[in-house]
Amino acid sequence: MSGRRTGQLLGRTLPALHAPQTAYAAAVAPLTLQLWHERLNHRALDAVERAVQHVEGLTIESKARPQHHCPACAAGKQHRDPFPASSRASRPLELVHADLSGPARVPGPGGVVYCLTITDDFTRWCWLKLLPNKREETILETFKEYKAMAEAQHPACKLVTIRDDKGAEFIRNRIAAWHKEHGIQPQHTVRATPKQNGRAERGFRDLVEMLCAS
Repeated sequence: MSGRRTGQLLGRTLPALHAPQTAYAAAVAPLTLQLWHERLNHRALDAVERAVQHVEGLTIESKARPQHHCPACAAGKQHRDPFPASSRASRPLELVHADLSGPARVPGPGGVVYCLTITDDFTRWCWLKLLPNKREETILETFKEYKAMAEAQHPACKLVTIRDDKGAEFIRNRIAAWHKEHGIQPQHTVRATPKQNGRAERGFRDLVEMLCAS
């Protein structure tokens, strides 16, 4: 960048800068559909064409559509395909969804900082237990308590499957042994994929929203 000194401002000499030729080239670039697509934060081409009809000063010299895909759109707008619908339980306790959240920043009464929810897939009934920690014996005793209570309410049904998010607290040795002892099938979803355990995730979200609104 070159320039010559000219003019005075508050006792200081300011340089008169000359813009490079590339700036002039950008200013006179043809107003194509692709150019407005990029200027308008990569809006869809159809939306840009509709905007031309209603926005004064937005003109297009060439309405020819680009022959290639926009790499910025491919990188910034891509998303995962929806998960296929999974089969649902046909009776109570055939499938339950377990989810543990925490620790809370502020302990509750008795020092509880974790919340374990177990949601029945058939009845959508959600059972909640506040815990002081997530040690193996704490989670195991909570599962035992839920099993005894739920099977007492549904005498004709037995707990068959427990689905969780594959957290370390759900895959301990004593818990696995308890599953085998009572014929319970554990289902562990893929890590960092809460969509596969949506019943539990949505149930806990509803609880949080009720607390925030109350």
